[in-house]
Amino acid sequence: MSNSHTMPERAPRISVLTPTWNRAQYLSRVYDSLCAQSYKEFEWVVGNDGSSDNTVDVVSRLGEKASFRVTLINASVRIGKASMDNLLVKAAKGELVVWCDSDDKLKPEAL
Repeated sequence: MSNSHTMPERAPRISVLTPTWNRAQYLSRVYDSLCAQSYKEFEWVVGNDGSSDNTVDVVSRLGEKASFRVTLINASVRIGKASMDNLLVKAAKGELVVWCDSDDKLKPEAL
């Protein structure tokens, strides 16, 4: 899932990677902190590690309204954090990678 209607033509400079498992209730906080970033050339890549909550719906909803590229890597069953981390790195399009856990939020100047 990518929101191509607002996606820049060139690759983002930074990829923010968020692995998650059953933490849908925290993802809006991560999203809000990304929206508040003063630096705007980034993408958000979320890795759903087989969650049984509404993670996919939350990420889809956030991605539809985002002004930055949002990509969801979705595992239908739990594959473990190390495997999900590897998939996120592989999906990243940025020159640089920043990890942001699903219950974190970044300060506006973080990127």
